[in-house]
Amino acid sequence: MAPRIAAPPAPPEKQEKPGCTAPTPTYPASARVMHEQGIAVLALTIAPGGRIQSSSIARSSGYDDLDDAALSIAGHLSCQNTGSEPAQLSLPVNFRLHR
Repeated sequence: MAPRIAAPPAPPEKQEKPGCTAPTPTYPASARVMHEQGIAVLALTIAPGGRIQSSSIARSSGYDDLDDAALSIAGHLSCQNTGSEPAQLSLPVNFRLHR
């Protein structure tokens, strides 16, 4: 009787790296008048399937109005997480008056 050769295990399903696409934030009028600029970094928890479970400011821009504007886009993010566990992401939100 010939020995049986086991078939190789099936490759794992390809999982895309969790991520989010952010819309351009609305620049607060008060920040524009005061010439405030900076980068606010959002800390996000993305559930499997892409729903945002939580959002907070991980690093402040240095201005409350810019941080608030960054947080306000969290509800408008398009995210993906094809894994089976929540994913932690950092998302920089850049506020520049002149590009």
